[in-house]
Amino acid sequence: ANNVLAILIALLSAFLFEQVMFLNGGIKDYPHVLYSTLPITFLIGPVLYLFIRLNTKMDQGWKWIYLSYFIPFAYEVAILIPFYRLPPETKISIYEYAIRYQGPIIFDQFSFGYFLYLSSTIIFLIWSFRLLKNSKWAEKKGEKKRKVLMGILIAITVFLTLNFILFLTSFFHSYAIKEVQQLSPFLLSVLIHIIGFICYLNPEIIVNGNNAKKYSSSGLSKHQVKELSESLKFLLEEKNLYLKDDLKPQVLASELGISATNLSRVISEGLNTNFYNLINEYRINEAKKLCLSKEYLDAKLIHIALDSGFSNKSSFIRNFKKFTGMSPSDFKKNSIHSSEWNPKS
Repeated sequence: ANNVLAILIALLSAFLFEQVMFLNGGIKDYPHVLYSTLPITFLIGPVLYLFIRLNTKMDQGWKWIYLSYFIPFAYEVAILIPFYRLPPETKISIYEYAIRYQGPIIFDQFSFGYFLYLSSTIIFLIWSFRLLKNSKWAEKKGEKKRKVLMGILIAITVFLTLNFILFLTSFFHSYAIKEVQQLSPFLLSVLIHIIGFICYLNPEIIVNGNNAKKYSSSGLSKHQVKELSESLKFLLEEKNLYLKDDLKPQVLASELGISATNLSRVISEGLNTNFYNLINEYRINEAKKLCLSKEYLDAKLIHIALDSGFSNKSSFIRNFKKFTGMSPSDFKKNSIHSSEWNPKS
């Protein structure tokens, strides 16, 4: 999935490169760059959809129907082949004419290609949104991953919407094409930065925790990671450190005698989770015990939350639903009438 995301950003960057070359006159020095990246924009939708499928674990292998995804790409390549075969001097003339042109856009096969690019990409966006909405998230960090992926989809959707508005403006208002040529690369640059910023803010979601290269400099062997993960579980269960509402990774790292970076690797590789999910899981297990305890039979949720290590009620309820699929109140009601109900004295 990360490789596919890299391909997506590379496609957007290549398209941005040509647009910048178009605006600063670089096409005159490298005429073969002109319209060279137009076909790859048709790959943005399929690549984005593949990225979402891989992240939601919905990819089911190759199907021949997937070839239909590349029909718009094939169409654009087909109509541009005659242009690609032109000599450099002719391409420069076409570029200079495009720069000087001040009228509205004329609807032709190239304009139709742009409409095809927008419409096909929108279809893939819709499919991607449906995947995020309907997929079953087995991972405990699934809900956060869903929000991160949704943020990327929303950013691309806004970008396409603005571009479509600019494109339509060029049809109905003369001289608007200049503004389109200048605003389009700016919007694309903003989109690339937004995607990068989302990934930067959520490295635990975007970067695979099992990727050994990420921790190549941590100095821990696989055997050490396994031993430290067992020590970490023992430490949490023996000292009940998870009950501290201000518990930080540095505290656990200090208790184990390792760095925070190594602790991150131990939790990710050894326990297949992240710090906050690990601690919250222990806290929710503690809360479930309290809910089943006689002493907390009539206790308010805020008391159970605080005694489980949470700093506030809302965080407690949100995480309780995340790990159990129900609210604390429903859990207590169901437990009273189940065979598991066995209050501690």
